[in-house]
Amino acid sequence: MKDLGIGALIRIITYLVTIAYSFKVVKCLALEKFIRKGKTNEVKILLIFIAISLCYLVGQFLINLMYYSMLLKWLFI
Repeated sequence: MKDLGIGALIRIITYLVTIAYSFKVVKCLALEKFIRKGKTNEVKILLIFIAISLCYLVGQFLINLMYYSMLLKWLFI
């Protein structure tokens, strides 16, 4: 039961860290040039959704990488 809690904590921390980095990266995109003037709220919401999507993809990659690297020990037993 303790392993499940530790795994959940690792996932939460991974997602929080990746959402912070992905939001910084997405803010560097100049999407305002492609959106009509006066639609700043929609652009902000779009940036948040893009950051969350990127966070999920990167987070899943890192979590799977950790999981499969832990399974490598069974290859040599």
